[in-house]
Amino acid sequence: MPATAEAPAPGTSEEAHDPAVEGLYEGMFVFDSADYATDGEEYVARVLELIGKAGGSVDADRMWVDGRLAYPIRNKRKGVHHIVLFRMPPKNIKDLDRACRLEDRILRHMVIRPPEEIYHATVDVVNPSDEGDDDVEVPE
Repeated sequence: MPATAEAPAPGTSEEAHDPAVEGLYEGMFVFDSADYATDGEEYVARVLELIGKAGGSVDADRMWVDGRLAYPIRNKRKGVHHIVLFRMPPKNIKDLDRACRLEDRILRHMVIRPPEEIYHATVDVVNPSDEGDDDVEVPE
């Protein structure tokens, strides 16, 4: 009897998917630093809501960088970058893009489709699990 690989648990970042039906995406969303400082949770909740309304499901998200922008966007000089890793049918990306452009809170956004291995590695970095090896060395 041939050995079979055990399927990953549902809801894990390694869950199998059909790329034609569901793509793996990395989104970077830029918010105004001052506004984010006073109401950041609501800003993030709105982005996650937009992804959900477009038919996506979020695997990981977190605030990435808060600092000076390379150039002013809508007269704002400082911005917060928030990274979101999500799954979504490829046909729905246009809907998400349009919703983000219409959302005043989002200064700028970009969505890419990284290779599957990089996607899963990034999910692990953004939302590290407590089950992993605590002695992992981080390169400097």
